[in-house]
Amino acid sequence: MTAGAVQGDREKCLEAGMNDYVSKPVFPQALAEALEKWLPREAAAAPKQATGKQANATPVSPDA
Repeated sequence: MTAGAVQGDREKCLEAGMNDYVSKPVFPQALAEALEKWLPREAAAAPKQATGKQANATPVSPDA
């Protein structure tokens, strides 16, 4: 995640070796999609399987 949102920053970051690029302001849907794309499926499911309930999520404010 970066505060840099100047045109061309995404390409520079990806060329430098970043896996993905999420800029501010962070939109919850865009962040969720990036996390879903890169988090291992097993790790994401582990808390739910261990407790039998879905882990509580803290909402992300768009102006955070």
